[in-house]
Amino acid sequence: MDAFTRFVRENVDRPQSVKAERVLVLPKELEKEFEYYCRKRNLSFNEAVVMLLEKAVQDGRKNTSHRE
Repeated sequence: MDAFTRFVRENVDRPQSVKAERVLVLPKELEKEFEYYCRKRNLSFNEAVVMLLEKAVQDGRKNTSHRE
C-alpha cells in the first residue's frame, strides 16, 4: 500500500467521530524500544499504539472475568 492510500484510509475514509487525538510523551528508553517494535512489525506509530491499547483492553477484560 502506498503512502497516499494509507493516508486516505487513516484520515479521510474513517468518520471523524471514530477518532480521538492525543499526545504521548515517551521516556527516551521506551521511545527506542517502541520504534523497534514498530519497525519489526512494519506498523506506523498510530497503528502500533492502537494495537497495544486493544491488547491491553482485552487482557484487562480477561483478568476481570477470571476474578469473578
